Amino acid sequence: MTASFGSKLPLRVTNDAVIVGGHAFPASSAAVQMVYPNPRNAQRYVWVVAANASEALFVADVSPENLPPWDFVIQDGHMPAHGQKATATQTAVASGHFDYNWRYAATLVVPGDAAARARGNQLRRPRPADIPAPEVLDRYAGKYVLPNGDVIEIRREGAKLFVKAGNSSGEMLPQTADNFFLPAFGVWIAFERDATGKISGWTSVGGGNEFEAKRQE
Repeated sequence: MTASFGSKLPLRVTNDAVIVGGHAFPASSAAVQMVYPNPRNAQRYVWVVAANASEALFVADVSPENLPPWDFVIQDGHMPAHGQKATATQTAVASGHFDYNWRYAATLVVPGDAAARARGNQLRRPRPADIPAPEVLDRYAGKYVLPNGDVIEIRREGAKLFVKAGNSSGEMLPQTADNFFLPAFGVWIAFERDATGKISGWTSVGGGNEFEAKRQE
């Protein structure tokens, strides 16, 4: 259906840019979410999700319970790292609102912070080379204690890692070495090692929260 009125939306996507209202934001492997009046029904809105690479859709956090606070947001998978004082707006390519007539307005657009993006984590769909062998995954499995005393369990099932926190659980997707992304919670987990190279704990960041956990022996 989007294609049927796509020409009436102020959005174009090319291989190396996302174009909003005629303004191009250079970005490859990026996804854009946009809320805009429905061209077929002025009493309704459309929520458009598009990308210039299929891989980019992996980084788009698309959920009716998590609508972007902007009229449009362009993302390429960057997210704040643990200890980094940065917001999702700073690690996005750009975020913006349209004016009262739903036209592009440069003064209502906030570009991402290049320095914050460079320091942040880069989320991506796991590649075969990123997936550790089962015996390596076993090194991460165990119980970890948060500062408040809660215990988080990480276990291996086949060639995958899963985390259980209370009644919630989710799969941990491998990123770079010792780094995983947990889609169910929207957090990035970075394991830490002691002087002998043994996993000693982890840090996590996502959803505006940060946690540190120590391995329970």
